[in-house]
Amino acid sequence: MAGHGSENQSAQFSLADRNYFLIRRLHSLAGVVPVGVFLVVHLLSNAAILGGPQAFQAQVGRIHGIPALTIVEVVGIFIPLLFHGGYGLVIWRGSRPNVMEYRDRGNVRYTLQRATGIIAFIFIMYHLWQVHWLGRPFGGGAFEYEHGDNIRSAVTTAEAIQQSWWIAPAYALGILASVFHLANGLWTALITWGITIKPRTQRVSGAFCTAFGILLALAGLGALRGFKALDVKPGDSTSPHMAASQP
Repeated sequence: MAGHGSENQSAQFSLADRNYFLIRRLHSLAGVVPVGVFLVVHLLSNAAILGGPQAFQAQVGRIHGIPALTIVEVVGIFIPLLFHGGYGLVIWRGSRPNVMEYRDRGNVRYTLQRATGIIAFIFIMYHLWQVHWLGRPFGGGAFEYEHGDNIRSAVTTAEAIQQSWWIAPAYALGILASVFHLANGLWTALITWGITIKPRTQRVSGAFCTAFGILLALAGLGALRGFKALDVKPGDSTSPHMAASQP
């Protein structure tokens, strides 16, 4: 009877329970590669707007020149993103933050990592709906790209951000949350994967991840400011200019 009960108890464990260690490692890896890499490339590519609409159009053209881009997006970005975000929600539901009782740096980072993960996931979903072609069946998908020297890419992106007063602040919050989640997650992943074990290497990697996060945040916020300051007329794709009066 005892053996039979043990078998029943073992059978009750879900697939996730039996492969907890593997799933956590895959979750950590997906957050860095490819999701983290994509975030870096995306923010740096958007920062090309600081060189003008033509520079941004050229950068978008290089991305659209990637062979089988749709397959790369779905398999290499969206599926890992859904896995990382979805399992992150599972982790968040099972976590018990106690930052109010224990305010040491590690506990604060633990709480911020989960809070910024939720904010980043909501922001990315909204961003995909607003500008990506996936959002068009649901009233979004504002971004448009046309081959050639036109600057439709910059115009439609700027129009989306300038559509309402709250969008730019929401984007700023989403960018900061995403960058912090990546930078802090990278520091944690280096420890999780046994790359930085000693306190000294953790301090060095912490300084590197902090500098990395600051620079990436500046690039993302700079791109946001560039699109916010782009003076465009609705439907115009030939002669926008940077508005000198914009802050």
